[in-house]
Amino acid sequence: MNKKTLFILLVVLAVLAGVGRSLLVRNSNAPAENDVMGSLLFETLPANEIAKIVIERPNDSVTLVKGEGAWIVENRFGYPADFSKITDLIRKLKQTKVGRKFPATEAVSKRLSLMPPDHNKSAEAERGTRIRLKDKNEAVVVDFLLGSTRKKEEKGVPNSQFVMPGGGPDIYLVDQIFSPFETPASSWLKKSPVKVAEKDIQKISCWGPDGALRYTFERPEKGKDFALVTPPTKRPLKPSAVNRLAGALAGLEIEDVANPSTPPESLAKGVSPRIDFTLFDGITYHAYPGVTCSPGIPCYLRLQVDYQKSTAKAPTLKDEKESKESSTKKSEGALIVKAKEMNDRLAPWSFVVPQWQHQAFFTTLKEMLEDEKKK
Repeated sequence: MNKKTLFILLVVLAVLAGVGRSLLVRNSNAPAENDVMGSLLFETLPANEIAKIVIERPNDSVTLVKGEGAWIVENRFGYPADFSKITDLIRKLKQTKVGRKFPATEAVSKRLSLMPPDHNKSAEAERGTRIRLKDKNEAVVVDFLLGSTRKKEEKGVPNSQFVMPGGGPDIYLVDQIFSPFETPASSWLKKSPVKVAEKDIQKISCWGPDGALRYTFERPEKGKDFALVTPPTKRPLKPSAVNRLAGALAGLEIEDVANPSTPPESLAKGVSPRIDFTLFDGITYHAYPGVTCSPGIPCYLRLQVDYQKSTAKAPTLKDEKESKESSTKKSEGALIVKAKEMNDRLAPWSFVVPQWQHQAFFTTLKEMLEDEKKK
């Protein structure tokens, strides 16, 4: 056998191998053979093998990746993803049942918004959302298009949706609605970066960019109301404003995250004021609300965490002092480690928050005082 013949054979083998792999991938994406009405469309979906989810729309896309410790949103700088939404997507796929099945002609695909999202020759309204689930080796496990939804009645709520697995050749009307998964990358972020109960906050202090103390609220024990410690004032406090400030951290939900490599100028050192939320156990959250915020400008917030020895603990009895001190040292060590872990997780990020939440981080005492009565 000469070199030319050997080369031709190698090329043919490579082509056959590629075709074989293509067929294997297509078969893995195909629905179950038992695709009659009421049967499960993705019955054999290996949920535990899913390591990557790619969602593509005509104008945007999102890539979710299973990391060592958690899922992340790859095109949101690797910020943690909302795991509940991911499990909901996989659960819905496993439970999806066939309603109807018919051939996927080009005309029907356009009418049902089932053309590929990158098919630029089709109008945007004719294109669907493509979802690909991959394993850790990047092999495609499931590949399908989401199309338009269908209502039982003209004014009813959609209760089914058209999907096309593996690019055809058939379209299925299924009993699930996947529209919530046609959302931008920011909607897949883990929305609650901290878990803080308002009842656990013992002290709230605000500091100006120059390091000057603006106000401090404290309460002696859990269940008590916050009282203004400094500065003194003759004007009464707005209870609603104090409660809103106390709940600002507990109810925090973000909208998006900024690029960590280019932090917003409104959060630069020496620009943003700082509000400290100190818990009864000594864990302290430092919140930096960006100074610039309006409907047209993103509202930014940065968080840092450390441990500050609590001053709210009751004195110990003399005969229990030694054991209590030993226990306290151990618990302080654990709290220091906990605070560092949280700070490592939160400090790199600049969060985008709704304007109404940003406004709850009051940076002056004046905002929390009743208006002066006119004489």
